[in-house]
Amino acid sequence: MNVGFTPVVSVSLAGLVLKPGAAWGSDAKSALTWACASGAGMVQLDATMSGLRPRELDASARRDVRAMARRAGVGISGVDLFVPVQHFAEAAHVDRALGAVQAALELARDLADDGRAVVATELPAKLDEGTLATLRGMAQAAGVMIADCGWPARVMSDVGTADVGVGIDPAMMLASGADVLGEVARLRGAPAQARLSDLSGVGRVEVGTGRLDVMAYCVTLATKGYRGAMVIDLRGVRDQAGVVSKTVARLRAVV
Repeated sequence: MNVGFTPVVSVSLAGLVLKPGAAWGSDAKSALTWACASGAGMVQLDATMSGLRPRELDASARRDVRAMARRAGVGISGVDLFVPVQHFAEAAHVDRALGAVQAALELARDLADDGRAVVATELPAKLDEGTLATLRGMAQAAGVMIADCGWPARVMSDVGTADVGVGIDPAMMLASGADVLGEVARLRGAPAQARLSDLSGVGRVEVGTGRLDVMAYCVTLATKGYRGAMVIDLRGVRDQAGVVSKTVARLRAVV
């Protein structure tokens, strides 16, 4: 079925534990190599992963990451930065959290290939207006979108200019009792980023095996004009390596 667009699938490195014997290996380079060979058309980096933290990647290392992805024929869709959400609201942690966002924005700007770089994070339900203004200013200065994957959505900026916008994480929405399709349809415009996640009674599961109607999700996103990458979210999912290949195949079957 043609849902209106052919989504580019990106696989996020967030949620992977680097260890001997893992399909993605025990270091960041191995994880990136695994993701590039996963069948997804893009990769989303994890700014909290040892070896891929912004402070660990100087200009030369960033060029190496870009070159590795290009050799594999994949792009970089952006950067995930999932830190404790309360850090954005606590005086003792907010400066460090904002610094981490700034570094992730710069990393995404340096690595993304298509000019549509995104930093995905989760912001608290109650966010100080000054903190929000700082985040918006940083995003605009870097030319990178911040996708707030927290729910309920707090910021409804239109995609097209660098700012803070809505990130869609279906599993999080389902956990809060939200109607994913209805909420996406009610957005003012396309979301800043759409993720591929699902939820069942046991928690996060492979997309299409829980409560998310994958085909309807794709149709709704297409209707809203979404043309960005659909990011496979592996956080909390069992058999993460198997989930990637199955999700890529499922999306190809849907479209």
